[in-house]
Formats: sequence, C-alpha cells, structure tokens
Amino acid sequence: MARVVDRSRSLLSEEGPLSHAFYTSGQLFLEEYSALAVLGKAGIGTPHMDGNTRAGSLTGAPVRNVPA
Repeated sequence: MARVVDRSRSLLSEEGPLSHAFYTSGQLFLEEYSALAVLGKAGIGTPHMDGNTRAGSLTGAPVRNVPA
C-alpha cells in the first residue's frame, strides 16, 4: 500500500488530478460510492469517475483462457 500511495503522490504532483481515475463494478454499497466520490472528486480533484454498474452482472461469465 505504501508503494501505491507513493506513486499516487508522485503522479499528482507531476501530472495533476487528471492522472487518476476510479472505476467501480457496481458491487459497492451506497455509502462506499459516496466515500469514493468524495475521495476522488473533492479530495484528489479528478473528474474521471465511472460507476459501471452493469459489470456486476458479468462476474459469473466464463473467463476466456488466453496464452501468455
């Protein structure tokens, strides 16, 4: 977690708030969405917030094996 924090701080100071984005799958509770919105928009200042609630229904779909 320290590495994530350090890199996030570095990106914020070098590139600004547009360097960060938040994507959720629709699996969060309302309170969690609210906390994430405050963190992302008010705290960091990024407009890049996507709450793709349709992706939650895709979690049961089979995963395609792709060789590395």
